[in-house]
Amino acid sequence: MSTIKNHYPSIIESWKMLMVIVIINIGFSFIFSQIKNYLGDDISVLLQYLIFMGIPLLYFLKRKKESAGTLELNFKLTNFKISLLLICTTLLLLIIIRYPIIILLNTIDFFKFSAPYQSNVIQEFMPYTLISTCILAPIFEEVIFRGIILNGLLKSYNPLKAIAFSSLLFGLVHLNPIQIVAALTMGIFAGWVYYKTKSIGYTILIHAVNNIAVMGLVSIISHLQKNAIQSLKQYENLFLVVFALLIILFSICLYLLIIELKKIKLNSLIPYSFAQQTNIDLDNKIEN
Repeated sequence: MSTIKNHYPSIIESWKMLMVIVIINIGFSFIFSQIKNYLGDDISVLLQYLIFMGIPLLYFLKRKKESAGTLELNFKLTNFKISLLLICTTLLLLIIIRYPIIILLNTIDFFKFSAPYQSNVIQEFMPYTLISTCILAPIFEEVIFRGIILNGLLKSYNPLKAIAFSSLLFGLVHLNPIQIVAALTMGIFAGWVYYKTKSIGYTILIHAVNNIAVMGLVSIISHLQKNAIQSLKQYENLFLVVFALLIILFSICLYLLIIELKKIKLNSLIPYSFAQQTNIDLDNKIEN
């Protein structure tokens, strides 16, 4: 009698995972608001992130191992061309889609209150904040939201539903209205890449490039004098031409990326343990 195996996590379990992260974050917020008076904002941000995402990550990895028997985490970056196209596409996606959305949201009163904190943190460029934002966040969050959540959802639901739902959770975990929308768009792109490659190595690359670029872009803009920004308006037509060229370049990079992803062999899309067992079965049939 065959049994249907429930893959971890389901949609309900994914919601519970998000709640665990949010509860831990809220629970330790007061503690770290006191600690930063002694350690400073920089090291406090790093320690808070290690607890905020590190503890849930260890627990989720344990649950995944118990459920599947293997973590199925692939960190490999085996294709240089795909890596290069991902870097270019991520940067262009930020410039022509995500950043304009952020600018638009900043004009809405509901989103304005979240902008000052984000800007102040970024423009200070504190060392430990850079470590948590550009190194730890890409690794921890991609393992959780693509390596565990999306990996499990893809085994139980259609790709569109799995990618959309995991991206929604990825957005909500940021607990910041502007970041929720921005992270949602990046999550969809990273989810699609993971679906095609089954490698969180590529999605970590996307996440790291995005965070570094955001910090750099916001820092540059925040350091520009207000009158300097006003003087740039005389080049509005030139900006429109450049923006149009960037859209064309983005389309080309995305097209080339799609072509490269189609070249990936089927075996690279199957978890190693399953592929190994399939090959053993085939070998036995041949011998018989």
